[in-house]
Amino acid sequence: MFFIYFPCALVASILIYVDSNRRKMPIWWGPLAFFAPMVIPLYLIKTRRKKSILPIVIFLSVFILVGVGEGFLFSRFKEKKVYENHSPVVQEVIRMANDIRSVVKKVNNIVGELEDKRGVGASPENIEETQVLIRSARAQMEQYTRVVGNFNAASNEYHDRLLSENLGWILYLQHYYKEKIVVKYLKSFVQYLQAFAAMLEYTKAHFYEIQGKDAKARRNYDSYYLNYVRALERHERLNVARMRFQHNFLKQHPKLERYLPSTFNRELIDIWQKS
Repeated sequence: MFFIYFPCALVASILIYVDSNRRKMPIWWGPLAFFAPMVIPLYLIKTRRKKSILPIVIFLSVFILVGVGEGFLFSRFKEKKVYENHSPVVQEVIRMANDIRSVVKKVNNIVGELEDKRGVGASPENIEETQVLIRSARAQMEQYTRVVGNFNAASNEYHDRLLSENLGWILYLQHYYKEKIVVKYLKSFVQYLQAFAAMLEYTKAHFYEIQGKDAKARRNYDSYYLNYVRALERHERLNVARMRFQHNFLKQHPKLERYLPSTFNRELIDIWQKS
């Protein structure tokens, strides 16, 4: 613990010591600030009175950031200590599982943004913004697919070793990602993004012809749009089935939620509950 506390406390105590000398305050304010940083607001009030609000706000902001940073670094340190007694190959499988957790978080964020982009086409600028998001989503899904594939292969290879080192949770996670409906869901998401990207590319290139009701441009746009709708509908059907499976899976393995795709699509949850 105290990964960044001591450097920050040392800097703060030096600043308080220098300031206390300049203001003819007792020299013990500096050491006291090192061991008990929460006295710093009191020092600021004593030395600055009405002008102490801004420095106190700055101190509290830094104090909160240090606390958050300490918590994050401690959790990483604790996680590393838990797994350091495992064999090197098992540590590598654990690292792959953590890679899944990392990329899932990014994909979940992008899924939320994509929910707001349905029916895009109001302007070329709006289309271009969505294209940037789609490119990012496709890149994340490529990474997601690659990471899951590597994880499944390694988990298969070291199945017995994982069991012998009491890491059954990794095999449960592998079970999730090898489930047929999850595999189909991830594939359908990639296909949906591909169809979305193709529609946007054509729409942007022929935006004014489509708006002007040019017959050829409209026919081609309708074809791209139909492919997009089909891909979207198929993906949503698989997404509902995936969420059903995931709902039951998490009842048995709730700690694995952070490794799994999100289930916050309210529209699909409503469809699920009605079906």
